[in-house]
Parts: sequence; C-alpha cells; structure tokens
Amino acid sequence: MFSQVDRLIMKVNHIMEYRILGKSGLKVSALSIGAMRLPADTEKAVRLLRRAVDLGCTYIDTSRGYPESEIKVGKALKNGYRERVVLSTKCSPWVWKKRGYTTSADHTRSKIEESMKRLDVGYLDFYQVWSVYNEENFKQATAAGGMVAGIRQAIKEGLVGHVGVTVHTPVGLTKIILETGIFEAITVSFNVMNLTYEPAMATAAKLHIGVVVMNPFCGGLLARQSNTLAAPIPGSSSPMKTAALRFVLDHPHVTTAISGFSRISDIEEDVAIAQTAPLTAKERLLLGHRFSQLRKKSDELCTQCGYCMVCPRNIEIKTIMHLKAQAEIFGFTAWARKEYAAIPSEKNAGRCNRCGKCEKKCTNHVAIRKQLAKAHAFLGKEE
Repeated sequence: MFSQVDRLIMKVNHIMEYRILGKSGLKVSALSIGAMRLPADTEKAVRLLRRAVDLGCTYIDTSRGYPESEIKVGKALKNGYRERVVLSTKCSPWVWKKRGYTTSADHTRSKIEESMKRLDVGYLDFYQVWSVYNEENFKQATAAGGMVAGIRQAIKEGLVGHVGVTVHTPVGLTKIILETGIFEAITVSFNVMNLTYEPAMATAAKLHIGVVVMNPFCGGLLARQSNTLAAPIPGSSSPMKTAALRFVLDHPHVTTAISGFSRISDIEEDVAIAQTAPLTAKERLLLGHRFSQLRKKSDELCTQCGYCMVCPRNIEIKTIMHLKAQAEIFGFTAWARKEYAAIPSEKNAGRCNRCGKCEKKCTNHVAIRKQLAKAHAFLGKEE
C-alpha cells in the first residue's frame, strides 16, 4: 500500500521534534530549511525543497538577497505545500543601500509586497530585519517611520504574521535588541566552534523569544569527516556531522536550526541526525572540551556566506578561507594545498592589496586581510 519512500516520510514525521517559536506561538521543526544555497536549476531546487517538507522540516528561511531563492521557494510551495510550512523572508536596506533601498516604513512595506509576489503567496508568517551589524542599523530599523513600522503596517494589513531579526552584533547590543520586546524571533550564528551568542540565546529564552540558529555546521566545515576529528567525542562512535548538529539541536535555548541544503542527500542525512538520541551530558561535555582546544587554533572562522564578495581584485576570498580552515583545523593540508594551487594566480591571496572592503561587509567581523596573508603563506607551500 505504501512505498518505501512513503514509509520513510511517515516515520520521520512521527519522530521529528517540533517546538514553539517564541511568542509567535507557531510550531516549527527542530531542523529547518535554509534557502540560501539552493541548486541553480529551478526544478532541482523545487524537488529538494519539497523533499525537505515531506521529511518533516516546516520552517523555511529565504531572502530577497539570495539570488532567485524566493522564486524557487514560491514554486516549491504550490500544490498544498504552502499550508505545511512557516515561511520567513527578509531584507537589509543597509546591505542594499547602493541599490536604492532605504529604511523607511513605506519602502519596507513595498519590499514586503515585492517578496510576496516573487514567492507568489498571500501572506508571510515572518518578515525579518536582516543582518543588523551595529547600533546604527538597529536605530534606523526601529526609528519612528522606520523599517519595523513598515513591517507592523504589513502585519496590520494581514500580509505578515510576525516580526523577527537576524543579527551580527556584539552580544551586549544583541541583549539590548532582545529586551526592547519588538521581536518574536532572533536568528544568530551558533555551533560547537562558535559559542559567542550563547549568553544572548539565554536572554531570548527568558523573554520567550524564539531562537533560530544559522551556521550549525560552521559554513560546512563541521559536515566533513576528518582524520583530526575521526572521533569528535572520545568513547563515542558519533561522526563529526552528527555530533555538530546534535550539539545545536540539543541546546535548551535553541528553537530550530537552519541547514542550508543543496542536495537531497544533505536533507536525508540531516533529518536522520535529527531523529537520533540527544547527546548525553557527558558526551556534550567531552565534545565541548575537544572543541575548546580547536577554537584556540582559529577564533576567526569564515561561515561561507559570501557577503565579502565580489573582491575588487577578483580574489577568491570565500574559497581560500575555506581551504585555510580545512587545512589548519581539520587536517586536510595536502588536499587544501592542491586546491589552492589550482586557483589562478590572478585570483589567489597573493593579489590582496589590503583595501579592506571585504572586512566592511563581513558579518562575522573576520580580519580577512590578515587571514588571507596567512593563507597564502601556508597554502602556497609545496608538499
């Protein structure tokens, strides 16, 4: 009567954990869908998104700033899929200032409507103030007649259900943002290599604000098994990817973790991990201790968001930063050096003239110029 796939879907839907997203009252899956890195091919993207929903993932995070993402998500949500998900999109006027974006309420209201047309939906569950970097961004968004006012107007009109915020601000300012009571959910970066926002997550939980985690695999670094981390938890057989995702999902203040799917196999692997038993207190302690040692090797990790691009000198910043981390932290030195050698000389880190434009756009405040110099010296060596 049921196919093998149907049985798998039924099994996962039975086991997938669902949690309440803060004051919004919306129920979302512990594992969510990140729509930033969807396949270029629209049909493949639609199949991938629907597979994720069929396997129990119900929260979708997209953005006007992710190329064609809203359009692909919109196509995937046809045929009854829209009613099965909590849909969130967002925009950042300071990131897109050169494109004519402003922080005014009217402009925000118009951008909400544009996103709805691209998604081809009648309402949005969440609209977020995206990529708040500093106090100036926050004040602009919350000023009278500002971005939040535009979102509230859309809520009053029934176009949007709830308001959220994604931040890259210092922890102290993040707590202040939470304490205003404006937002019903906050999206922060958190993983076993980056615990920066843990105090802010505790504040959010106390205020009944949903916590959405981005970068649970630290830009993909923790999704690849390495010899260095063949056994990330001493005495346990859990592979690195399982340990990394469970570390996030098991955190008491995390509502949902966004995984940036680009292949159906990614979805199926991550959903399977979401079904496994939580880490024990001892396993969590051992994993934390192991990674405290690794964090000392690099306190500036690239999450592969790509916001630093395009470099004025066409340097492959994102790729180079990834190779550096894979070599220094996870032991893939020979592979990383081979990959670096394949980058054309006119695009490698030796071309950097230290203009600093990339650092101004980096959401993680990485000292990119310094890291590129180190990468060139380390990766440029012959084996």
